[in-house]
Amino acid sequence: MKKFSIYMDEHLVFFLDEKLAEINKDRTEEEGKMTRSQLINGMIKKSIVENYFGDEHDKYRMALAHNDEILNRLVEHINDQTNAIFQIIHLMNGTEILEEDSNGNE
Repeated sequence: MKKFSIYMDEHLVFFLDEKLAEINKDRTEEEGKMTRSQLINGMIKKSIVENYFGDEHDKYRMALAHNDEILNRLVEHINDQTNAIFQIIHLMNGTEILEEDSNGNE
């Protein structure tokens, strides 16, 4: 990230601090408290996605692109769903799925 300074109207700072307090209210120190910079950064990203990417798929990709953790969870979810679909197909066909080990052996 790159540092960026900005002057804001006092009422906007007050609004952001209220939102930040709401977000951090139930968070523990271990979970990590959100900072004002993180909140503003997230709001700007959301605004850019909502206003400059017309296609829903573009919005989705843009929202995921900056967060590897979310992207990795999405890939895991897709893999789980794909495996479940293959299991159902094999059950319907009366065949058995042979699992491969990491070396490609069945």
